[in-house]
Amino acid sequence: MWDANHGPERARLNLVKVGNLRGAWSAGVHDIHQWIQSSSFIFFIKVDLLTPHRIFGLATQGRQDCCSQWVTSFKIACSVNGVSFDTVQDLSTPSTDKVFNGNIDQDTVVNNTLPVPQVCRYVRLLPLTFHNRISLRMELYGTARVIVDVIPPEVHSCPQDQTFTASVGTTFNSFTWTPPTATDAAGIQSIVSDHQPGVEVSVNNLITVIYTVTDNNGLINTDCSFTLSIVREGTNKTFEADKAVDFETKSVTGDKTARVAFAKSFAVGGANKTFEADKAVDFEIKSVTGEKTVSVAFAKPFAVGVTALTTMYDPGDSAEGNDNVIEGVGDHTDTKLVINSIVLDIVLVDEHGVQIVLGKDEEILLTFASSEPGGFKERICRYYDEDVSKWSRFGCYVQTSNATVVTCACNHTTSFAVLLQFEDCAIDGTNLQIQTLMTRIFNSISIFALFLSIIIFTYLKLYTSDQVKVHICLAISLALAQLVMLFMGQTEHKGICRAIAGIMHYLLTAYCISMILEGTLLHRKASRTQKAPAKGWVILLCVWGIPCVMVAVLMGSVIDGYGGECACWLNVQYGTMWIWLAEVCLVVAVNTVLLSLIMRTFISLKANTKKSETDRLKATARALLIMMPMLGMTWMFALLQASFKNVFLQWLFILLNALQGPVFFVFQCVMHPEVQKVIGRKRKTGDSSKLAMKTSTSGIGRTELTGISHDTESKLGEVH
Repeated sequence: MWDANHGPERARLNLVKVGNLRGAWSAGVHDIHQWIQSSSFIFFIKVDLLTPHRIFGLATQGRQDCCSQWVTSFKIACSVNGVSFDTVQDLSTPSTDKVFNGNIDQDTVVNNTLPVPQVCRYVRLLPLTFHNRISLRMELYGTARVIVDVIPPEVHSCPQDQTFTASVGTTFNSFTWTPPTATDAAGIQSIVSDHQPGVEVSVNNLITVIYTVTDNNGLINTDCSFTLSIVREGTNKTFEADKAVDFETKSVTGDKTARVAFAKSFAVGGANKTFEADKAVDFEIKSVTGEKTVSVAFAKPFAVGVTALTTMYDPGDSAEGNDNVIEGVGDHTDTKLVINSIVLDIVLVDEHGVQIVLGKDEEILLTFASSEPGGFKERICRYYDEDVSKWSRFGCYVQTSNATVVTCACNHTTSFAVLLQFEDCAIDGTNLQIQTLMTRIFNSISIFALFLSIIIFTYLKLYTSDQVKVHICLAISLALAQLVMLFMGQTEHKGICRAIAGIMHYLLTAYCISMILEGTLLHRKASRTQKAPAKGWVILLCVWGIPCVMVAVLMGSVIDGYGGECACWLNVQYGTMWIWLAEVCLVVAVNTVLLSLIMRTFISLKANTKKSETDRLKATARALLIMMPMLGMTWMFALLQASFKNVFLQWLFILLNALQGPVFFVFQCVMHPEVQKVIGRKRKTGDSSKLAMKTSTSGIGRTELTGISHDTESKLGEVH
């Protein structure tokens, strides 16, 4: 408190200043660590009734006398013993303290009701925010003295465990029971359960029903729980691998029998392992040949004795054979899964033969012998989902792995295996060979045309123009990308393949930026906007610097997204392919807008307005065909073939991609105005030189002839 005149006894509601005694309690230090405590009472502060009371609300005021001071928000904490305090909770947000609204002036009384009445002898008001200083008057409201209830409610008639023996063909059963009852001195507030009578339980899927009973003081009892399970009719028989399987089984009543025998033995193994309660469950199983092993362990022991029923199947060493190729659940459609370990089926049962279901914080750890695959294949953990008859990834993940083993962690027991996952190349062998050959031929032609364009631009010294600078950058990036594209099939070595994919991504990103710059410059030229030419280093930084940073960051964060089983390119599984497709979409979208603006300007030219409709359409189509490859419009087919993986679209993209070089050479180099202007000047210079030489030669001849004539005439005169 501030001093003796501002003590907690001055915190009574509606209290006024009397002499030196102030009209409020005030804290000595004004921060959120101050509090005022009172003994529990009905209407009066600092009255200790020595017994707990039920408090359900309070009222607050600001300071009455000299100063404009009040608390604007606060919390409430209660205690029965004065030592441990519990803050009142906000029911709308679990595990969050309730913040009460305080005052807005000195005198207005603000009433607050607690979300749930609190049984306490001591109450603390904890200021959070305040106006000028922490000062307040307050009053607590509650009922008469109560007896503290520390005994949880008592549950009666809790149902027992139920087990149903299913006959052949039965897969589930409905269970019913009479819910328990409960009593408590404070009265029962609720009796709830996560499962209701009539719930259906399937075979090998044990359900635990838990009843939660809450009394009116908030005390809880969860002691009432029981299990519901279904077991198959019959008995379990265990046979060694490669031994005859022959046995007899009886019905439940024992009056019917059946003889079971198989024509040949099975190449499977397995064993039953029994463990005592509270003992570590940890064992190893070997394949029939003894060459492959699986180590089984559970994260923590069980409170009851358990038996692990295991069966094991060895698919053999043909890890990529057709017999081991399987279909997965939750995997990409272009992903192939191949069994790469022995298949282990494990079920846990207790002393009564009832299956044990793992809890939320329990896991089974299985360490499989599995050699590390080459290339871009990935080892993954899967279990067999009997509901859909497919291998599924849900609830299982790779915990650790090295060159020889993989440890899988799963939150349930069933059939497990380590699978190889890699891309299933959609193109068949014949198409792939033809496409590879034609890509090499077409790309070689395109690369030659692009480098020839670069040589012409450089020879004619046209690289001072912004447009020509971008032309050269575009031609270099596209030519090098098409050159690297010839090596995209080198998937044998992971490091080299990732380097090829990274270089390819870098060059094509530079190509995309060049295309956007092309569209921007064309639009500026078409709209006749007079702007100062861009500095050369700015263009170079945009085209070559931005892709360098982008690819470096991406490779540093998602290195596995570069390279793949089918080609040294970006990987769909890790999301890098979608980044490239986003770049293409950006280029297409931006340049589509620019192209429409350019064509509008082109059509409105006077030279075109005087033409007939047919001539204007022809001119527009010609302009579109010239500009579309330069602005990246042909890459729309790359999007289509990446989405639909259609052979026709693949061939169309290969053809259009190969035409980019020749089209660039013809329309953007040979027919470029700057190139035509320089060639025209050179022609005029050449023609002028020839004309001067001819003029000089003919003048000399005439002079000589004239001189001869005059001389002859003079001589003739002399003769005469």
